[in-house]
Amino acid sequence: DLFTGQVKASDVVAKLETHDIYVTGLAMFRDDDVRRVFDARIVGLGLVHLGLHNPHYSTFGRSASFKAHRFPLDHKGSDIEYFLNVFAARPRVSTTARIGVAMREGGFSNASHRRIIDINRGLFPIYREHVGAVGAVLALGLKLGWKVTGSMSAKLRARHVADLMVR
Repeated sequence: DLFTGQVKASDVVAKLETHDIYVTGLAMFRDDDVRRVFDARIVGLGLVHLGLHNPHYSTFGRSASFKAHRFPLDHKGSDIEYFLNVFAARPRVSTTARIGVAMREGGFSNASHRRIIDINRGLFPIYREHVGAVGAVLALGLKLGWKVTGSMSAKLRARHVADLMVR
Protein backbone atom coordinates (compact mmCIF):
# COMPACT_ATOMS: atom_id res chain seq x y z
CA ASP A 1 0.00 0.00 0.00
CA LEU A 2 1.29 3.42 -0.95
CA PHE A 3 0.46 7.03 -0.30
CA THR A 4 0.02 8.99 -3.50
CA GLY A 5 1.18 12.48 -4.26
CA GLN A 6 -2.41 13.73 -4.59
CA VAL A 7 -2.79 14.27 -0.83
CA LYS A 8 0.10 15.61 1.21
CA ALA A 9 0.65 15.34 4.96
CA SER A 10 0.15 19.11 5.19
CA ASP A 11 -3.32 18.68 3.60
CA VAL A 12 -4.24 16.14 6.27
CA VAL A 13 -2.93 18.30 9.11
CA ALA A 14 -4.79 21.36 7.79
CA LYS A 15 -8.09 19.47 7.54
CA LEU A 16 -7.71 18.03 11.05
CA GLU A 17 -7.45 21.54 12.47
CA THR A 18 -11.19 21.97 11.81
CA HIS A 19 -12.44 18.37 11.47
CA ASP A 20 -12.20 15.18 13.48
CA ILE A 21 -11.76 12.89 10.47
CA TYR A 22 -10.46 13.41 6.94
CA VAL A 23 -11.14 10.74 4.30
CA THR A 24 -9.39 10.62 0.93
CA GLY A 25 -10.10 8.49 -2.10
CA LEU A 26 -8.48 5.09 -2.52
CA ALA A 27 -7.40 3.26 -5.65
CA MET A 28 -6.97 -0.51 -5.60
CA PHE A 29 -4.52 -1.89 -8.11
CA ARG A 30 -3.31 -5.20 -9.45
CA ASP A 31 -0.04 -5.30 -11.34
CA ASP A 32 0.14 -1.77 -12.74
CA ASP A 33 -3.54 -1.17 -13.38
CA VAL A 34 -6.11 0.48 -11.16
CA ARG A 35 -8.98 -1.99 -10.64
CA ARG A 36 -11.27 -0.06 -8.27
CA VAL A 37 -11.56 3.54 -7.19
CA PHE A 38 -13.39 4.59 -4.03
CA ASP A 39 -14.60 8.17 -4.01
CA ALA A 40 -14.43 9.27 -0.38
CA ARG A 41 -17.04 11.98 -0.92
CA ILE A 42 -19.73 9.34 -0.45
CA VAL A 43 -18.77 9.30 3.24
CA GLY A 44 -19.93 12.93 3.40
CA LEU A 45 -23.50 11.78 2.75
CA GLY A 46 -23.63 10.54 6.33
CA LEU A 47 -24.67 7.01 5.37
CA VAL A 48 -21.70 5.16 6.87
CA HIS A 49 -24.10 3.02 8.90
CA LEU A 50 -25.68 1.87 5.62
CA GLY A 51 -22.50 0.46 4.12
CA LEU A 52 -21.34 3.61 2.34
CA HIS A 53 -18.34 4.07 4.53
CA ASN A 54 -14.76 5.09 4.48
CA PRO A 55 -11.84 3.40 2.78
CA HIS A 56 -10.04 2.50 6.00
CA TYR A 57 -6.49 3.02 4.78
CA SER A 58 -7.25 6.50 3.59
CA THR A 59 -8.99 7.65 6.76
CA PHE A 60 -7.06 10.08 8.92
CA GLY A 61 -8.28 11.49 12.20
CA ARG A 62 -7.67 13.09 15.50
CA SER A 63 -6.51 10.54 18.04
CA ALA A 64 -9.40 11.37 20.39
CA SER A 65 -11.91 10.30 17.71
CA PHE A 66 -10.22 6.93 17.33
CA LYS A 67 -9.19 6.26 20.93
CA ALA A 68 -12.75 6.79 22.16
CA HIS A 69 -13.74 3.40 20.71
CA ARG A 70 -12.48 -0.10 21.31
CA PHE A 71 -11.24 -2.05 18.29
CA PRO A 72 -12.74 -5.54 18.67
CA LEU A 73 -10.38 -8.37 17.80
CA ASP A 74 -12.78 -11.28 17.87
CA HIS A 75 -14.06 -11.46 14.28
CA LYS A 76 -13.22 -10.72 10.64
CA GLY A 77 -15.44 -7.64 10.50
CA SER A 78 -13.73 -5.90 13.39
CA ASP A 79 -12.62 -2.99 11.23
CA ILE A 80 -16.17 -2.38 9.99
CA GLU A 81 -17.59 -2.56 13.50
CA TYR A 82 -14.93 -0.18 14.76
CA PHE A 83 -15.58 2.45 12.10
CA LEU A 84 -19.36 2.13 12.50
CA ASN A 85 -18.84 3.00 16.17
CA VAL A 86 -16.47 5.87 15.35
CA PHE A 87 -18.91 7.41 12.85
CA ALA A 88 -21.92 6.79 15.12
CA ALA A 89 -20.39 9.39 17.45
CA ARG A 90 -21.01 11.93 14.64
CA PRO A 91 -17.50 13.34 14.20
CA ARG A 92 -16.89 16.36 12.00
CA VAL A 93 -15.85 14.76 8.70
CA SER A 94 -14.17 16.24 5.64
CA THR A 95 -13.70 14.28 2.42
CA THR A 96 -11.95 14.72 -0.90
CA ALA A 97 -12.17 13.05 -4.30
CA ARG A 98 -8.39 13.10 -4.54
CA ILE A 99 -6.77 9.65 -4.29
CA GLY A 100 -4.71 9.55 -1.10
CA VAL A 101 -3.81 5.87 -1.07
CA ALA A 102 -3.09 3.21 -3.67
CA MET A 103 -3.72 -0.26 -2.25
CA ARG A 104 -2.71 -3.55 -3.81
CA GLU A 105 -5.67 -5.80 -4.58
CA GLY A 106 -5.40 -9.40 -3.46
CA GLY A 107 -5.32 -9.17 0.33
CA PHE A 108 -7.45 -11.17 2.72
CA SER A 109 -10.69 -9.31 2.10
CA ASN A 110 -10.33 -8.42 -1.59
CA ALA A 111 -8.55 -11.35 -3.24
CA SER A 112 -11.59 -12.20 -5.38
CA HIS A 113 -15.21 -11.24 -5.96
CA ARG A 114 -16.24 -14.43 -4.17
CA ARG A 115 -14.17 -13.50 -1.11
CA ILE A 116 -15.68 -10.00 -1.11
CA ILE A 117 -19.20 -11.45 -1.15
CA ASP A 118 -18.45 -14.07 1.53
CA ILE A 119 -16.89 -11.54 3.89
CA ASN A 120 -19.67 -9.03 3.37
CA ARG A 121 -22.29 -11.69 4.05
CA GLY A 122 -20.53 -12.28 7.37
CA LEU A 123 -20.98 -8.58 8.24
CA PHE A 124 -24.76 -8.93 8.52
CA PRO A 125 -24.76 -9.28 12.36
CA ILE A 126 -22.60 -6.17 12.73
CA TYR A 127 -24.86 -4.01 10.56
CA ARG A 128 -27.97 -5.53 12.18
CA GLU A 129 -26.70 -4.35 15.57
CA HIS A 130 -26.43 -0.77 14.24
CA VAL A 131 -29.44 -0.48 11.93
CA GLY A 132 -31.68 -3.55 12.39
CA ALA A 133 -32.24 -6.47 10.02
CA VAL A 134 -33.82 -4.51 7.16
CA GLY A 135 -31.15 -1.81 7.42
CA ALA A 136 -28.44 -4.50 7.42
CA VAL A 137 -29.76 -5.98 4.16
CA LEU A 138 -29.85 -2.48 2.65
CA ALA A 139 -26.34 -1.69 3.95
CA LEU A 140 -24.83 -4.82 2.45
CA GLY A 141 -26.59 -4.24 -0.87
CA LEU A 142 -25.38 -0.63 -1.01
CA LYS A 143 -21.87 -1.62 0.03
CA LEU A 144 -21.55 -4.31 -2.64
CA GLY A 145 -23.09 -2.00 -5.23
CA TRP A 146 -20.59 0.69 -4.33
CA LYS A 147 -17.72 -1.79 -4.78
CA VAL A 148 -19.02 -2.83 -8.20
CA THR A 149 -19.47 0.81 -9.22
CA GLY A 150 -15.92 1.57 -8.07
CA SER A 151 -14.67 -1.27 -10.24
CA MET A 152 -16.57 -0.06 -13.31
CA SER A 153 -15.44 3.51 -12.69
CA ALA A 154 -11.78 2.49 -12.64
CA LYS A 155 -12.17 0.54 -15.87
CA LEU A 156 -13.80 3.50 -17.56
CA ARG A 157 -10.99 5.81 -16.49
CA ALA A 158 -8.31 3.20 -17.33
CA ARG A 159 -5.91 4.65 -14.79
CA HIS A 160 -2.39 3.45 -14.38
CA VAL A 161 -0.84 3.23 -10.91
CA ALA A 162 2.21 5.24 -11.97
CA ASP A 163 -0.12 8.15 -12.77
CA LEU A 164 -1.10 8.29 -9.09
CA MET A 165 2.40 8.28 -7.66
CA VAL A 166 4.80 11.12 -7.04
CA ARG A 167 7.50 11.14 -9.72
